[in-house]
Amino acid sequence: MLEYIKFDEHGIFVWSSYVFTFVVLSFLFIKTKNSLKSYEKKYFSEFSFSTQLKVKINREKRRTGRIISTTTSI
Repeated sequence: MLEYIKFDEHGIFVWSSYVFTFVVLSFLFIKTKNSLKSYEKKYFSEFSFSTQLKVKINREKRRTGRIISTTTSI
């Protein structure tokens, strides 16, 4: 089991590359997350949108969309 972790004497290179990759990706994730939050704050403060949108349903369109009969006469 320990041989798999050592990677045949190359374990220090493999594990250090894993750690380096994890640190860099974590840094990029946090930086991107923070910048997106700041852009979102600027956007909502500039345009003053609410977070919820109200949708009105046009009842006339909903009534005309119904199928009255499925049979056809020739």
